[in-house]
Amino acid sequence: MSNEPGKSPGVPTPMLVNPANNEEKGRNSSNSGPRRNRTFKKSGNNGAMSPKESTYKSTTKEPSFEGRVEGLNGHIYDCSYKQADIFTRTTKEIAEYVGRTFKFGNDTKLAIEKLENPTFTIPSDPDDAATKSEMRVWEKEIDEFVKRKVMFKENMKSAYSIVWGQCTDAMRT
Repeated sequence: MSNEPGKSPGVPTPMLVNPANNEEKGRNSSNSGPRRNRTFKKSGNNGAMSPKESTYKSTTKEPSFEGRVEGLNGHIYDCSYKQADIFTRTTKEIAEYVGRTFKFGNDTKLAIEKLENPTFTIPSDPDDAATKSEMRVWEKEIDEFVKRKVMFKENMKSAYSIVWGQCTDAMRT
């Protein structure tokens, strides 16, 4: 605020920040650019910002998009600042979510983490001299093998929908 004659004492006078005249130590006096000689007001203080207070601080805005899957709120795919960190963290969270919630989810979880489909090994045929019990166990193993393959295909379709739901509009575009 200024106590100049003819000025009202309650009205703040904005200060011009000139980097060339800045007395703060360590600042480059030859600082030029689009922010030179701008007026800064500090709200709530009824006064202008001092040169020390006008230091530019980078602020990161939290994304307003939280994703469409309730269990994965905040874990999204976005094409903005720090996208590699967000991608890695979101992929890990989706893999854990799929592993927890899907039937035979561990196969799908591993596929998401490794970014490749797992190899399912078919049970070997029993010997010709196998007993009825051994044949029955083999049939159950074959049924389990087929069920895992079918569920993996279905889980991958659902996982795709989850990943798509966690993408921002900019990422989808």
